[in-house]
Amino acid sequence: MSTRLLPRLAATLLLALGLQAGAHAEPASAESVRALHEALGSARYTREAMDQLERQHAAAIANVAEGEARAAKAREHERVSAALRKLMAWEQLEPMAVTAYQAHLEAADVAALQRFLATPAGRLYVDKYTPAILQGTMASMALAGERAELVSMAVFDEGEMPAAMPAPPAPVGKREQAASALVDAFAREQFALQMREMDSGMKEQLRLLAPALGLDDDAEIEAKLDAFAAAFRADANFDAYMRPLVGALAAQLDETELAALSTAFARPEWKALEAKLDRANEAFQEALDTDLQQRIIPGVLKAAAAGD
Repeated sequence: MSTRLLPRLAATLLLALGLQAGAHAEPASAESVRALHEALGSARYTREAMDQLERQHAAAIANVAEGEARAAKAREHERVSAALRKLMAWEQLEPMAVTAYQAHLEAADVAALQRFLATPAGRLYVDKYTPAILQGTMASMALAGERAELVSMAVFDEGEMPAAMPAPPAPVGKREQAASALVDAFAREQFALQMREMDSGMKEQLRLLAPALGLDDDAEIEAKLDAFAAAFRADANFDAYMRPLVGALAAQLDETELAALSTAFARPEWKALEAKLDRANEAFQEALDTDLQQRIIPGVLKAAAAGD
C-alpha cells in the first residue's frame, strides 16, 4: 500500500486490496468501479475532507481583527465553502475516478477488492483505518506546506534556510509502536520515491508562480526551481511528516486492529495490486490536477471575490 504525502486527495480516498489478474483479463466495468467506491465510502470521505478544509479556513478568520473586517471574512468563508462543496462534490469527481480505475484495474481486481471489503478486516479498513489516514494525511500536508513556504522564502527571497525539523520522539507504548511500524511499512519507500520524483511535478507548479515571484528569465527560473527542489528534499524529514499519521492511527485503532491490518497489508495479493493502484491513483490525480486548474480554483476565486 502507498500514499502520496503532498496535497493529493486521491490518496486518502482510493486505497484497497485485491489480486493480480492475467494479461488478457476482462476490464472492470464502470458500474463495478462505482460500486467499489461506494463500498470504500469515497463520497463520505470526500465530504469529511471538505469539512476539515472548512474548519482550517474558519480558524484562520479568528486571526482577523474584530469588527467589519472579521465579518467580511466570515461572509467570504461562507461563499468559498459553498462553492467548494459544489465544485468538489463526489458526483463531480467520480467520473474521473471511474475512468482512472477502469484504465488500470481488471474485473478480477475489483471483485477481489469487494471480497476484501466484505471481511472484518475490510470493514475495519473502511470504518477506522481510512478516517485515520485522512486525518493524518491532512495534517502531514499542512506541515509540508509550512516547510515548503519556509524553504521558498529562503530560496526565492535569498534568505536563510530554516532550521532543520527536529526528529519526533520515539513511539511510546505498544499501540503507538504498532502504528509507527504500520506507517513505516507502507510509506517509507514511497516517501523516498516521491522525493526522487518530485522535480517534475513540484517544479511545474512553481513555474506557474514565477511571474508573481518577480522571475521572468528562463535560466533564472530554472536555477531557482532547481535550488528549491534540492532544498526541499534536503529539508524533508520522513519521521516528522509521518508523525500525524502515527498519532491518528494510534488514536483510532487498538493493537489487535493494527496487527490485523499489518497482516492484510503484508499478504502477496496486496503487494501484487499495489503497482496497479498506484497507477490508477496517479491517473486520477492528474485528472484532478487539471480539473483544479480549469474548473475548481477559478470557481473558488470567483466565489471569494463576489460581493455581498
